[in-house]
Amino acid sequence: MRIFFALAVGLLFVVAAPAFAQPHIQAVVSGADFSPGIALGGIGTVFGTGLSDKQYQFSALPFPVKLGPTDVFVCLAGKISQFNESTCQALQLIFVSPSQINFLLFDSLPNKPGFTGALSIVVRVNGVIDDGATSGSSMGIELMLTNLQAQGYGGLDARPFTAEPRIFSEGYDCFIDSRYQYANRNCGLTFIQTTTLDGTPSQADRGAVTDQQGRVLSSSNPARVGQYYTIWLTGLGPFAKGAPVVGPFTMDYTNVPVYGYKGSTYLPAGLSYIGPSPQFPGVYQVNFQLSTQIAGLSSTPGYPAYPPLFPCGDYNWEISLSIWQGADFPVGQPANIVQIPVVIKQGDVACVQIPVMAKRGDVAAVAPQAVRNRGEGGEGPVGEKL
Repeated sequence: MRIFFALAVGLLFVVAAPAFAQPHIQAVVSGADFSPGIALGGIGTVFGTGLSDKQYQFSALPFPVKLGPTDVFVCLAGKISQFNESTCQALQLIFVSPSQINFLLFDSLPNKPGFTGALSIVVRVNGVIDDGATSGSSMGIELMLTNLQAQGYGGLDARPFTAEPRIFSEGYDCFIDSRYQYANRNCGLTFIQTTTLDGTPSQADRGAVTDQQGRVLSSSNPARVGQYYTIWLTGLGPFAKGAPVVGPFTMDYTNVPVYGYKGSTYLPAGLSYIGPSPQFPGVYQVNFQLSTQIAGLSSTPGYPAYPPLFPCGDYNWEISLSIWQGADFPVGQPANIVQIPVVIKQGDVACVQIPVMAKRGDVAAVAPQAVRNRGEGGEGPVGEKL
């Protein structure tokens, strides 16, 4: 599968480093989108120098605890001159190179004194420990496992740490929505982002969202309403009895196309499955059916139909997927937002008569129960043609 292959071999070009120079850690981030935050059971990435002599990747499950000359540990924070089993825990490795390591964090804390709160990621290459750990100047690279009690949840309640949901990045791609000034330019997935002269991104963020044939949604493979799709993530934390331990998981469609309204609109998404991937440790999947409600049809009791952008379909759109875990907006842990291209053809939805009162740009034209407004005065898409 492309998503996990990209994860395994790394998403950035690697740079050669002198063999077995003392390792140096520059950052420890999520392995999905390279932003801060790693949950228990999640996939993380170390960036630095001297992390290996060359590239290695796992060849079988379970992931090994050593690849080539490299091993990685979670240790109690402090100056480290040698490893002790009582203060360090080895991690499973997916991929290593001179500048990047992808690893799997344990799904529960080791039963060792002090393994709570702030811990440190430590890299060892051919027996040489990274300079931040040996000097004690940086106290290693701290891995913050935030206690939910500090966020107002009261007792631990068997939910000791937050989630850090992240959708795996598939790169950048053109917008197919003609409202965007740079629509249909620079199409095709790439990890090199194009921008306007003032630095504004001119492409959509594409995530690992696949159709039933395993193909990533992109400008060349847009979504259709009523079809089923899968989102690939990491960082959802432990699961028990089919549910995430650290709190509820919710997903909304944002930037829903509504006739006569330019604000920020969103609809709750119905999910058919959420849980760990049966194929790959540290990877989670969310299955959903792209609701026809985004095109103006109501299929949920209590949610009346609202005016769509075009009464009979026949347009392209960019829908954003907004994921939260632990609590609903505006608290909880948000995932990175990605856009999925959607083509709504004539016949996909029933024709809806537009109310006479509805005029383009008329905020009052929106039926309020079907679409929720996330804040006042929401902006349209970047570079929108007015």
